[in-house]
Amino acid sequence: GEGGRGVRMLMKVYLLPYAIKIMWELLLKLASTLGELALPVILSYVIDTVIPEGNVDRILMWGIAMAGCAAFSCATHIVTNRISADVSGRAAERIRNDLFEKIGGLSEERAEAFTAPSLVSRVTGDSYILYDTMVYLQRTGVRAPIILAGSSVFMILMDPVLAALVLFAAPLTIWAAWKAAA
Repeated sequence: GEGGRGVRMLMKVYLLPYAIKIMWELLLKLASTLGELALPVILSYVIDTVIPEGNVDRILMWGIAMAGCAAFSCATHIVTNRISADVSGRAAERIRNDLFEKIGGLSEERAEAFTAPSLVSRVTGDSYILYDTMVYLQRTGVRAPIILAGSSVFMILMDPVLAALVLFAAPLTIWAAWKAAA
């Protein structure tokens, strides 16, 4: 529909110039999230295998590995959040400038239908909403599906029976909550 065409135009015109930065951000976000998802897998291994051996050096080694995963994830999240803010800010600035240019080209009749402060306020507010949306999509909108898929895979690898129960029950729970809210 009309909304889909607007989103495609937004992406093509305003985000395509930053495609390399966005791809770099997505790869870092994937690596960071996988680093986070590795923590419970490592912890499970340490509890089930390393601790019963009683080898303190190996326990410390795996603890350091977990701290390394956490530090890596934290650092890459900071980098990706800065990239998403930069890309979104630059795109929103271009959108805002284009909107102000469009306003400047309005006929006198069309411009008089609105007050100048109203137009400025609308353009500023709308461009901020677009900025906020682009940041959100690059941060949470990308990370959430990675967490969902990654945690499902790790859950299946770690405990297939529990994974089957959770993967069966989750859609039913969502359906029941949706029905109860309606």
